[in-house]
Amino acid sequence: MNEQKLQQRQCSVKRCGESHLAKGYCRIHYRRWRRYGRLHNLPRQLSECRVRGCNKKPQGHNLCPTHYARWYKHGDLRKRKHSCERTHGLSQTKLYRTFLGIRVRCSNPNFKYYGRYGGRGIKCLWKSFEDFRDDMMESYSQHIFEFGKENTTIERVDNDGHYCKENCKWATKAQQAENKSGVHRITHRGETRTLTHWCRKYRLPVCQVGIRIREKGMSFEEAAQVSIDYQLSRLRKKMLK
Repeated sequence: MNEQKLQQRQCSVKRCGESHLAKGYCRIHYRRWRRYGRLHNLPRQLSECRVRGCNKKPQGHNLCPTHYARWYKHGDLRKRKHSCERTHGLSQTKLYRTFLGIRVRCSNPNFKYYGRYGGRGIKCLWKSFEDFRDDMMESYSQHIFEFGKENTTIERVDNDGHYCKENCKWATKAQQAENKSGVHRITHRGETRTLTHWCRKYRLPVCQVGIRIREKGMSFEEAAQVSIDYQLSRLRKKMLK
């Protein structure tokens, strides 16, 4: 009886002799049966993940840990993008976010300012991010080197034109503000620029000069002269004290 119980507790695989764990198998054969559903004719173990382009070490079913987790969760690899397969490697950069912003402005009716872009017929002529990168990457790098990443934005030369290489350039935030539609422009000494530009050039208060032009009907020269006289009077009072 003791010999029969001992035989029953052993693995059912011939010439194994290991102690029984579950389902009539020892620990090694039971794990193999759970993993592959059989003990013989097992699939060949590869040295790399079987997904094309992935060189990581396989964990199970000849898949790397990332692809194995995706296969275990969804049961399919072909219908989804895999984190092991890199496309352009720039998805976390400002250049990529700029391209996504252009696409949203021109193609998403739910976008808040869609009426200013896609609603007016403005289109993005770049079919993919790779095309946008090839056209704008060099000028983007130069602009960042000169003005910094936070002060680099994309701008259309013609406000009614499409987003394309010929009609787009990189500009600072101040330049963007000056080129917006509806900005107050003034012609001074034969040159037409924004009110903000002239006030910064001559160090004048923008709000006060703008109020004198809009509400009192003054010209830019008259409004600027009033501001200059006021500043000189304050300076005299300080000097007399």
